[in-house]
This record gives sequence, C-alpha cells and structure tokens, in this order.
Amino acid sequence: MLGLKEKLAAAGVVTADEVKKFDEGQARSRKRRARGSSPPRSARDEFGIDVTALQNLNRGEAYDRIRKVVTRRRLDDGERVIPREEDQVFNFVTARGSLGRLYLEAATIKRLSSGSAAICAYMSHHGLSHCVVEKKLALGIAQVFPLWLRHLKGNPEAGKIDKPAEAPVEDPSADVKE
Repeated sequence: MLGLKEKLAAAGVVTADEVKKFDEGQARSRKRRARGSSPPRSARDEFGIDVTALQNLNRGEAYDRIRKVVTRRRLDDGERVIPREEDQVFNFVTARGSLGRLYLEAATIKRLSSGSAAICAYMSHHGLSHCVVEKKLALGIAQVFPLWLRHLKGNPEAGKIDKPAEAPVEDPSADVKE
C-alpha cells in the first residue's frame, strides 16, 4: 500500500528530491523533540533564552514563549495570591511611571539588592504582570522588550518609563471672547 508521499510522487505532484528533503526534515524534528524543545545551548547561553528566535516571532508568539519561560524559572511565588505574614514589600516603578509592589521573601529581596536577580514584566494570561527572575534571563527579555526590565541594581536601562502620549496644545487665546 502506497503512502501519501509515494502517491504524490507517482502522480508527479512532487519530485523524489522533495520527498527526500521532507523525510530528512521530519527526522531532524523527531531528533529535536527527543532532545527536548529547547534551542541549541550555544544559541541561549548568554541570556538563558534564544533572543534571536524571540525577536523573529510575532508579538503574541513572543509573549507566549516568554510566559512559559517565566513560569518555569521565576524566583518569586507566582502561585501565591495572599501575602504571608513574613513577606516584605518591594516597590518598583512600572513602565507607566506608577508605583508597583511585590510581596517577597527576605531571601528574594536580598538577591534583588545584590543585583543577582531582577524584576521583569511579562504578559501573563491576565495581562501585564511582574515577576522576579535571574539577572541574565531579565536581560534577555529586555533585548526583546526593553521596557519590561523594571528593576536591576546597577543597570541604567532598568526602570525606564514609556513616554506618555503628547497632549494637544490648546491655544489660550481661543477662550478669549471679544
């Protein structure tokens, strides 16, 4: 019994070379899936994620990929909704210039204070959220979305504020009635 590839080749719809290329691509995909879906280590060494791949994705796909990485590698407890009694407040400035706050454990605040961790924004399933991640991961995310790096000790790029829309300038003489 002939498979679809053989039927298409027999009908002249595809060439034998195209079938061979397809089979080789399928074999590479199977090997990649067997290893795991991560990109080659060399492509993600510097930041812990493949920044080039993220930059080539559309915005929604990049949001999704970053959300998955953040979910696995965040240092704060994203599952906890109600702060515990021993949690401390850590304030930071959001991209809109307002005050944001996270309730964190003392050890996490110590990492933020030393510069080994950073506060980064990401697009959760509920909208823009903030989390604590390793410094290199936050720097990688900032390569794709610069305003998402909200706090990193000693980094001048952290905490930048998005420029508000220019308000229309009103002519003061327009209110004067003669």
